[in-house]
Amino acid sequence: MVNASVPGKVMLAGEYAVLLGGRALAATIDKRLDVTATIKEAGFGAVVTSELWDSPRSLSDEALASGRVEGQEPLTAAVAYGAKLFGIANVELSVRSQLKVSHGVGSSSALRLGVLLALNELAHASSRLPFLEIARHAWLLQRDAQALASGYDVATQLTGGLVEFRNPGARRPQIGPQPDAGDPDAWPVEVSRHERLLETARELVHPFVGGRGAPTGKVLSETLVWLDQEGRLEALMHASETLVEAFHGALSARFDARALARLVAATREHRSVFAGSPHDPAALEEALAKLPGFDRTFSFKTTGAGGEDAILLIGEPSSVALATDTLYRMGWDRMPARFAGEGSSVRSGE
Repeated sequence: MVNASVPGKVMLAGEYAVLLGGRALAATIDKRLDVTATIKEAGFGAVVTSELWDSPRSLSDEALASGRVEGQEPLTAAVAYGAKLFGIANVELSVRSQLKVSHGVGSSSALRLGVLLALNELAHASSRLPFLEIARHAWLLQRDAQALASGYDVATQLTGGLVEFRNPGARRPQIGPQPDAGDPDAWPVEVSRHERLLETARELVHPFVGGRGAPTGKVLSETLVWLDQEGRLEALMHASETLVEAFHGALSARFDARALARLVAATREHRSVFAGSPHDPAALEEALAKLPGFDRTFSFKTTGAGGEDAILLIGEPSSVALATDTLYRMGWDRMPARFAGEGSSVRSGE
């Protein structure tokens, strides 16, 4: 028996810019997705179980040999892809997850990464791949499903903690069924872990979830098209890099007033790039803008693709108290998770 465990993640900075070669900052959380896999005693094909399904699903040996299944259901697609990649012809696999899809914490990337990590461990030694190469394949699966994907999520979930990610080979993606998202062989990308910044992030970055987001692929494509049409891509890259630097400064300085003021200002500038976009949470900004200290002692931003599945309040706990009350009244809740430093793990032999 093999168990692969993958944490959820929250993106702090780098939305959309990371698709164009910019940096992204993300942090893992203490909620996880677990994949358990065993080689079947007899027969071929796969039996796949999920908490989301009423009954197990079967994959034929033809599906495992081809590496593809009909449709875009992510779990069975990942099992078929991984079985072909690692030369596995008969497997039983089940998934348990603490990651709510509506919270935007990387449930789909965790699923793909977890399946591939588990199947890699089951494979013959000659077929096994290094973990970063497995993350690359999880990224390719992600990109195939939603067209636009940078890989920051699987890299963060593999590494754990507060992670800076950049794919210097990324090129401007095309919107449509055949995106140019950079060289798929440009892996491993630039990934660095900033463990000492994680504790401060817990104090200054407050994730909230609203459950009103749209599907990631839809939000990504519509927002990227809008940024391009409005001529805001250059402004996005500048604002995103400024925000990444401001996060580094504020998280390193631990409650330094000037560093925190720069982070609040950078968050405001970044948010302004998306003002008027198709998934801009204008009503939320209007409500928070009425509070004292808005965009001076505290600020907010969407996270990841955007929409209203999750947002970040940024500021010291005392500065965001009124904003927290406002969010509660509007139907938002604190994300039921904390930033955590543990990345993906694989255990076998149980």
